[in-house]
Amino acid sequence: MTAGLTAIHLHLDGDACWPDLADARDRVIALEAFEIARLPMGTAAGLSSVAMRFDLPDGRVVIVQATLRNLGNALRALEAADRLEADREGKGGA
Repeated sequence: MTAGLTAIHLHLDGDACWPDLADARDRVIALEAFEIARLPMGTAAGLSSVAMRFDLPDGRVVIVQATLRNLGNALRALEAADRLEADREGKGGA
C-alpha cells in the first residue's frame, strides 16, 4: 500500500496550537509509540520518503507519508526554535 505524500503544517510553538481540542479530550488518542520507516525511492522523483505508522486502539492504522527532505526541514526548524528559546532564557542549547 502506498500512501500519498502528506503536507507538514509546522507549529514552532505548540502551546494551544490546536484550540479545537482544548475541551475535547474524548477525541484525543494518546499512543505510547509509533513506527517510522524510510522508503528509498519513495517519491516520483526517486528521492526517499518517510512513512509513519500509528496503530489505533480499535485496530485501525493511520499511515502518514512525507518526503525525507520536508520532514528533515521541519525537524531542523523545530530544533532551531528550541535553541533560540533556550538562548533567550539563558539555558543554552540542548
